[in-house]
Amino acid sequence: MKEDEVSAIAPTPAWRGGLVTAAIILVGGISASFSIDPVRTGFGLRGDESTYIMMGLSAAADGDLVYERRDILRYWSLYSWGPEGIFLKRGKEIHLDLQGGWPFLKIDKRPDRRDDRLYFGKAFSYPVAAAPFVRLAGLRGFFVFHAFLLAGCFLAANAFLSARSEPRAARLFTLAFLFMSVVPLYVVRLYSDFFIFCMVLFGYFFWLYKELAPSAPGRWARFLRSPASDIFAAFLLGLAVYSKPIFILLGAPPILTHFWRRRWPAGFRLGCVYAFVIAALFGLNAVVTGEINYQGGDRRTFYGTWPFQTPDLGFEDCGTSLTTNRFETESMFEKGVFLPQLARNTMYFFVGRHAGLIPYFFPAVVAMLLWLRSPARRDCWRVFALGGVAGTALFSLLWMVRNWAGGGGQPGNRYFLPGYAVMLFLVPPLRTAYPSLIAAVGGAMFLAHMIINPFYSSAMTWMNPQNGLLRLLPVELTMPNDLPVQLNQGRARVPYGGEDPALRVSFLDENASAPEAGGIWVYGNKRAEILVSTWKPLSSLNFELHSFVENSVRLSAGGGEKVVTVPAHESVFFELPVEGQYAEWGHHYLLSIECAIGAAPRLTIPAMEEPRYLGVYVKFTGRNRDSQPGP
Repeated sequence: MKEDEVSAIAPTPAWRGGLVTAAIILVGGISASFSIDPVRTGFGLRGDESTYIMMGLSAAADGDLVYERRDILRYWSLYSWGPEGIFLKRGKEIHLDLQGGWPFLKIDKRPDRRDDRLYFGKAFSYPVAAAPFVRLAGLRGFFVFHAFLLAGCFLAANAFLSARSEPRAARLFTLAFLFMSVVPLYVVRLYSDFFIFCMVLFGYFFWLYKELAPSAPGRWARFLRSPASDIFAAFLLGLAVYSKPIFILLGAPPILTHFWRRRWPAGFRLGCVYAFVIAALFGLNAVVTGEINYQGGDRRTFYGTWPFQTPDLGFEDCGTSLTTNRFETESMFEKGVFLPQLARNTMYFFVGRHAGLIPYFFPAVVAMLLWLRSPARRDCWRVFALGGVAGTALFSLLWMVRNWAGGGGQPGNRYFLPGYAVMLFLVPPLRTAYPSLIAAVGGAMFLAHMIINPFYSSAMTWMNPQNGLLRLLPVELTMPNDLPVQLNQGRARVPYGGEDPALRVSFLDENASAPEAGGIWVYGNKRAEILVSTWKPLSSLNFELHSFVENSVRLSAGGGEKVVTVPAHESVFFELPVEGQYAEWGHHYLLSIECAIGAAPRLTIPAMEEPRYLGVYVKFTGRNRDSQPGP
């Protein structure tokens, strides 16, 4: 073999250590994929997983993206149940008619003549990409695919950082970036979110590696430094945007960088490729389903019963209509709501208990600080990259005020996940491992208990913020119906109290009982947090407390704090002012109750079988504010 051919395939020194680590990640990921039971290990399916799984199975087994009776039979053979929460839609037939006058081409959409097939109401990019692995390994193929993606992300991120950094410092920061954040929880989810994260990270790598990498021989090095790598980056970013259009601004920085440098043809070429990829993928969606928008048309979600479950059960016989043809902005522009809600959402975006950037993406904070104190902050491509992330975040805060973190009780902010991938490229050259250690330790302080068992943490998302530093952060009261607790059936939106005002309570932890005999037990030596929701604004809550032993109880509900001494076997009555948040056409108040000690009735009261360690028994009612309901 000639010397130039050897150099074309041999890794450079900066890549070699990364290749070994990436190989370990890949082998470990594949081994784990084949050592788990994908049906049981994940603690059931969540959100959109059933849709993506059925799409992947259909693409792998049938070579199509059509929902038919054989698809639900195949799914049932794996899960012994139907695809809860699946999104399906009726297809359309597109007919093109030529006319004598303007418009010369008329597009006519007609109902699908076949009633034995439906189409999936999600983007096809992720399941189609996973289909070859699913065909080879069944359900485990999804996890094998994720293992390849994760190893590829490490390889690309490490290569970028190693181009100008000390190699060990680059590897450590890459490991912290990928594993000391919320990313591992999405690696084990069969969603498109991790796929989109990877496409954005790969896209920015192919665009930006040439900005830092020294000249090197070989075909691979020449490709990475050529305009062709920009074209490939535009393709990957277009693929990500098709999968989730809210990330469209992340494709702008490569184009703007060329314009800033007065490379007008290169910028226009890149913009055309980016737009063409997005349009072509949506066009392909129209060819397959008859609808450009995979979330539009006659779209339904199904629970309990599914089309073609029995030969006589059709699309109209079950399911709930759920079509997304536009963004809803009415609630955003309610009088008196916009600015206060935007301010609160901005605070929650950074420090929210369930979706904050700082706790769930701590390495991004380190990346930002490194960028700010480095001369590299003047690089135009870094500025544009950060602008794309900031623009995407602001877009979500403005246009999705009720679910700017992704909705559905997901861990962290899944709408920031692709932006997090971009934050890696803000990191300037690293000379020591100290920033990497800070990123790793900071991320672990918030998320170590979640990363240890990502399957459990990804499934039981309401359990994650109940302990540790997350517990100290504010609860996102502007999106009460999308907090993880709403997935905890039996402890969310529980009717409580009388009819005026009618209250609903959601328990943010396991430190209090569900309502029993009209009240709630807060356990001894515990602090319980309860989200109290009502349609009418409240001025205060009226309490009745009772305890088996003399107890000191601390209460707060946004309007001040009160410490009450409760004598043993006596009731205490008082009123507590409240301040809450108007959101989603309701008023929401965070009630905190903490008792100093408790009692074990089973050990102290003869013949009493109560096994719990009880602190204080709480009854409360709301008092309506005198003014009319409103924000």
